[in-house]
Amino acid sequence: MAMANISTKWRWTLAICAALIMIFLFVGPQVTALISIASGYKTKILCSGVFVSKRKEPDVVSEDFAAEDIKFLDLFTTTINHEKKWVTSHLFLWPDRIAVYREGLGCTLLGNTVLNNTVSDLPDNTPLDSSAPAKFQKNTPEIYQPDTLDSHLFWPRGSSNTLEPFPSNVNQSKLNQAFDWAFEEESQGKHKRTRALAVVHKGKLIAERYADHLSSQTPLHSWSMTKSMTNALTGIMIQKKSLFLEDDNLFIQWQHDQRGDITLDQLLRMSSGLSFYEKYDEYITDVSVMLYGVPDAGLFAINKQLESEPNTKWHYSSGTSNIIHTKIKSTFLSDLDAYLNFPRKLLFEPLGMHNTTMETDASNTFIGSSYVYSTARDWARFGLLYLQDGMWNDQRILPEGWVKYSRSDNGTDPHHQYAAHFWLQIPKFYKNSQHDEISLPEDMFFAMGYEGQFVTMIPSRDLVIVRMGLTRQAGAWDQALFVEKILTAFEAAK
Repeated sequence: MAMANISTKWRWTLAICAALIMIFLFVGPQVTALISIASGYKTKILCSGVFVSKRKEPDVVSEDFAAEDIKFLDLFTTTINHEKKWVTSHLFLWPDRIAVYREGLGCTLLGNTVLNNTVSDLPDNTPLDSSAPAKFQKNTPEIYQPDTLDSHLFWPRGSSNTLEPFPSNVNQSKLNQAFDWAFEEESQGKHKRTRALAVVHKGKLIAERYADHLSSQTPLHSWSMTKSMTNALTGIMIQKKSLFLEDDNLFIQWQHDQRGDITLDQLLRMSSGLSFYEKYDEYITDVSVMLYGVPDAGLFAINKQLESEPNTKWHYSSGTSNIIHTKIKSTFLSDLDAYLNFPRKLLFEPLGMHNTTMETDASNTFIGSSYVYSTARDWARFGLLYLQDGMWNDQRILPEGWVKYSRSDNGTDPHHQYAAHFWLQIPKFYKNSQHDEISLPEDMFFAMGYEGQFVTMIPSRDLVIVRMGLTRQAGAWDQALFVEKILTAFEAAK
């Protein structure tokens, strides 16, 4: 009987061990991926907050990681080297994630491992993990510098803080009330976390306001508003005749299947048919792996397979924006410096966007979906460019007809909310259902980004409205109500 009991215990022990091994084999890779992505997120956001935005580390930690759904990031240990300008983050025994700052290019998140090197010895051209397609150039390429930054000039060319007299056709009290509402934190447990506001009317900056520790010179994370900047950069390349909307057979990987039929136009309108799982209430999705798990964001998206025939279905995908940047980069052939300089030289500097940085991945390709750091003023300049049909100081920055194309219904979105890397309707996440009756001008279009970033353009009112924030809860920020409040300030003055 005793031997039988021992045998039974062993069988149970073996069964439990086998079950634990099976659980580990299934869950282990998921846990490892989650930790790597979370560590990469904290490393990258902290690096850009300190070195690009030039904010104090305690402010970045206490504000940018304060949301309830990412409080677990407090468990990750971070190190900042201010002299060598790099940041690391890790959890317990998992390897460090590393982000390196380069002047003019912001912070780049490196691969999971740095072969045969410690962080303190990070040399030039450090090789990445074995999946990296190219070596990361730690040395900063020669970044274009204009002859003068014109910072002493008035808006919009310069950055002088002197605002012109308040327009007589605007009710200043109503506008202040709208700003007060935007910064007001209601007692519902949902946080707006507004960071910056700016309003431009008839080409003039008439009002702006900033949260504590921020100013008109603080570049902030713009998230998917970067996609609209990708639209502009694509337009510039088309004007140079380096690209055409009808281009197909865009990549070698697509030449032997139906992906070869995908055009640049379809990528801009997000109707390529490529599979891409993009959700923000889950931690491990295509978008998080692309931004924090691979060295080449564009290549990751290029390798996705079709889930529908091109130009038959609209599907929001950050991957398509990075595919576009990979294609843009290919037009520069092997001239990396020319590629890394072209956003600044052909877009930022002509508009006076001196506080704007577009960041790259570890393959030295711009992350055209998500990584621009810019000020509210610079985004207002960007919006003004589109309000002026792509013209700036009598210079055509964007091709004739490009703005009309960029804000035209894409034909595959059944809700008619998206155009070509610009939005036409406000998604439900940034609306309060109590205000569904709000009616806004039909010609309104906007750039929009995660956490409530908006550049709203209303041609019929000659208005650009910028809002930047850290809103992570559905319904906490009501963009429709905010725009209505701003418009009320103009109507009340009539």
